[in-house]
Amino acid sequence: MATESTHSQITTPNLHVEAADGVTYRYRRFGRPNASDLPVVCLVHFRANLDN
Repeated sequence: MATESTHSQITTPNLHVEAADGVTYRYRRFGRPNASDLPVVCLVHFRANLDN
C-alpha cells in the first residue's frame, strides 16, 4: 500500500547543486524514490522560479 507524501510545493525544501562553471541549480524532490521509477524533470524558462 503506497502512502502519499505530506510535502507540497510550499513545504518541500529547496535543494541545490553547483555546476563546475559556478552556476547553481535549485530543485525540489517529491515522492519516494524507487529504483524502477524514472524521475520527471521539468525545465523552466529563463528567469522563472521554482513555483512557475
